[in-house]
Amino acid sequence: MSGGDRPVSGGLAALGVWGLLAAIVLQALPLPPQVPVFLGGAAAGLVLLAATGTQAPVCRRNRWIYAFGGVFLLGSLLSMLGAERVAPGLHRSLPLLPQLLIFQAVASRFDRTDRIRLEWALMAAGGLLAGLLLAVALKHPGQMPQFWLDWAKRPFFSVPNDLLFLVLVAPFVLAHLIESRQRSRQVLLLIVLGVLFTTLVVYRTRMGVLLFVFLCLWFGLARVQRIWRALAWSLVLVPALVILIDATRQFELLQKFSQISTLAARVPLWVSAWEMFVAAPWLGHGPGAFARLYPDYLSGIHFPDWVRASPVLAGQHAPWAHSLYLELLAERGLVGLLSFAGLMFVAGKRLLGGWRRACPRTQALGASLVLMGLGGLGEFSLLRYWFSQYLLLILAMIFVLNPLEESSHDVAIPSPRHAGKGRETGRHLRLSAHPPGFPSLGEPGRRGLQL
Repeated sequence: MSGGDRPVSGGLAALGVWGLLAAIVLQALPLPPQVPVFLGGAAAGLVLLAATGTQAPVCRRNRWIYAFGGVFLLGSLLSMLGAERVAPGLHRSLPLLPQLLIFQAVASRFDRTDRIRLEWALMAAGGLLAGLLLAVALKHPGQMPQFWLDWAKRPFFSVPNDLLFLVLVAPFVLAHLIESRQRSRQVLLLIVLGVLFTTLVVYRTRMGVLLFVFLCLWFGLARVQRIWRALAWSLVLVPALVILIDATRQFELLQKFSQISTLAARVPLWVSAWEMFVAAPWLGHGPGAFARLYPDYLSGIHFPDWVRASPVLAGQHAPWAHSLYLELLAERGLVGLLSFAGLMFVAGKRLLGGWRRACPRTQALGASLVLMGLGGLGEFSLLRYWFSQYLLLILAMIFVLNPLEESSHDVAIPSPRHAGKGRETGRHLRLSAHPPGFPSLGEPGRRGLQL
């Protein structure tokens, strides 16, 4: 039995589900960070305690997610306990506790309907955040993106690259846009997608724009039969929109693409992270140790002239390594990196095995996973609460998948029990991978969005 067949029933359990969804949306508002963190953990605990019915056994493919995740957590614990200072690592790791509760609640108690609600909660959080930040930028047109973020006072999104969250929720907007049969909903989703994209351009997030182009290419190759159309849609139309929007900002984003200063600023962080890994290769220096220790490793490194202008070398503090994988090596060693890589591999194998045959919402899960992997090369950090939570949500939503959503081929499944008889009928149902109300792209006789 898949996660999608386990309904969450009972008044308290339903209250917990809606509380969890509310906690996700509240992250986009200027509230104290403790509010959504506590609400999310409490709501997830309520779901786990109040949900009725027995939990189905874990699918064999999902057991590997638990296995690699367990190794990662154990390695992180040993790394923290072996560090010179345990308290900073413990403080950094405390937000992981409510996130693990949320993961377990979604993975074990959510059904397919709850998963769709979760996707809408993520889209609502992204659209609300993007809309409010875009309004701030329009209110203060002559200021820098960092000023806008400081003025907006979003505790989980404090620097421009935190807006990569908008790219990660965009796959679900595209998926629901493709599946929707209601024109009004399609218009709403198009507006949300446009606001997400415009905010990325206005806030000059180069990584975000590049990942958005990749996302369009991903869905284009998956949903459009002719490859040249997918390439034209993603590699011509999207850059043209970038230029058009950026023209209203005196081409500030395009000028930023031509600068090498950002690369120069990050090279010292990457080199110091590598030196930290060499010093403690197996378990690293403990979670959160990079920001505290990297200045000590910079002092003995000679950099070329084009790197010496880096603000990091001038004393500007960096809270993370600007590379997820180097940060894992520095803080959690080979054990942390390899277990994280194994976790992403087994999750990706589950989602990407038949990605062109899957339904759009399953393709959105795969796209989010790939975007996180690519973005980790030059950004992302497990110290960012929104990123670690989003990663665990994606992994948990994999548990809710059923075979009908992984392939477009018809699948035979046992029919439900007769009411009151308590025995199987022995018959099988032939169901399409696209349930009623969720037509595939280009399906004749349906009003789904055509690309």
